[in-house]
Amino acid sequence: MALGFAGAIGAGIFFGIVKFMFNSQSNSVFSMEDLVDTEAEVLTPIPVDGLGEIAYVINGARCTLSAKTVDGSSIERGSTVIIREIVSNAAVVQQKLTLDEIELKDMESENGEDKKQRSNAENN
Repeated sequence: MALGFAGAIGAGIFFGIVKFMFNSQSNSVFSMEDLVDTEAEVLTPIPVDGLGEIAYVINGARCTLSAKTVDGSSIERGSTVIIREIVSNAAVVQQKLTLDEIELKDMESENGEDKKQRSNAENN
């Protein structure tokens, strides 16, 4: 009787461990729409109006995909981009800007406007 009881306990523990491990397996199935708004890294530079290659991680798996930019601009290798949509098995991406890059663009824009205003004032 004690042997049967010990066997039942052992079988219960084994079943519990197997069930736990089975439920903790990750599912690598996803749809292309799941990639929208996902960050990715540019592997192959994206030329002006051309295709490059990006790498992204989804469900713990690293994958690659052809990519072009939203506005047709170029993006360098190693840049971080955000996938905006998927069209014909290619990602349409937009470069992710840091706060420093945004501030730099704002400063360049302001300097350009200042130069235009000075040029207009000199011509008048």
